[in-house]
Amino acid sequence: MKKKIPFLVAFVMVLSIAMTFFLMGKCDLSSKEYTDEDAIRTTADTTVISPYEKAMDDYNDIIASLSKGSAYAFADMAEDQDALLVAENPIEFDGKVEAAKATVYAKDKDGNVKKMGTVESTTTSLPLVAYDHAVYFGSHHSMSKASIDTEHSKMDIETAKSNGDETDTTNKAYNLLFDDYGEGTVIEFTILK
Repeated sequence: MKKKIPFLVAFVMVLSIAMTFFLMGKCDLSSKEYTDEDAIRTTADTTVISPYEKAMDDYNDIIASLSKGSAYAFADMAEDQDALLVAENPIEFDGKVEAAKATVYAKDKDGNVKKMGTVESTTTSLPLVAYDHAVYFGSHHSMSKASIDTEHSKMDIETAKSNGDETDTTNKAYNLLFDDYGEGTVIEFTILK
């Protein structure tokens, strides 16, 4: 048995190194060509192409009115538009600017910019994350998903709480939202200096 343990450890290490190289190769976007019509932004380590970001000039008045030290970012929160997120207390972490709380602005059904509401994690260890047309936020015992409903000019929020019972439907909903949070990309903000 003692001889099998070092072999298993070595096998797991080789497997993890191989998976790392495999995944790094899958993330290389440098071979793609982008046109002038594509708007490109970098969010964390992922390049995201958004055809809606071309219309972000509509948010210039809001960005211009922000005070020094606050921050802003754009996030994919609807199938037909990106939303502006404004953070009054951004967090500088590991060379990037993140936020646990932000005010959300998006266009209503008539194309007018409107304050849609606020998204807020209760802890800075769960910064705001974008995934699948939504922003995720929460606490250690609840997780929420916010998306923009352009047709009804509002922000929809879905929340699930953990109760520790793996057989309970509510807890399963929490686990699904928490899994999506883990799949998402931490939203990187631009801080105003």
